[in-house]
Amino acid sequence: MLDFVLLGFLGDGPRSGYDLKLQLENDGAHFWHAHHSQIYTTLRRLERRGLARSRTQTARGLQERRVYTLTAAGRDALDDWRGRSITPEPAKDLAFARIYFAGAQPARDLLPELRRLRSARRARLNRLKSIENQPGPTDPAGLRALTRAHARAAEAAGIRWLDQVIARLESLDKKQGRQGGRPQRP
Repeated sequence: MLDFVLLGFLGDGPRSGYDLKLQLENDGAHFWHAHHSQIYTTLRRLERRGLARSRTQTARGLQERRVYTLTAAGRDALDDWRGRSITPEPAKDLAFARIYFAGAQPARDLLPELRRLRSARRARLNRLKSIENQPGPTDPAGLRALTRAHARAAEAAGIRWLDQVIARLESLDKKQGRQGGRPQRP
């Protein structure tokens, strides 16, 4: 799937692997993530398959960099992917899984992690709010802005939910503190 995400970004114009990494982190983080090494491995695969091509570019006073462009075959593959039926994917969220199974953990042990998670979600929400939402030549319908709006709403809902979980655990922690005990592990 990373193949098509990178092809989509290349559809906007030539980019280096580093440019793609930054674009994914800054403007694509609400729908995809990849490690730096995955991006370069995928770019080499796209090039081998004839979906992208690269050239070395040297800018004045800067290090050489490899810049990738979409080929006609890459544009066809991207168009084919965009034309496929959309089916929702099951969610994979490590934070939710950890919280789901944390019921036997003492509240005071879980609260710092939940507060860090809430802070990270607030930072993501702020980053999403800072991205300009102007339709561009490759997105005249403004669909990118709409996906960002969805991501902002999801982050805000996640923050509200974490506020509820934290409040419940703080209340539980106070009760446990008054009773002088810790919950029993099964």
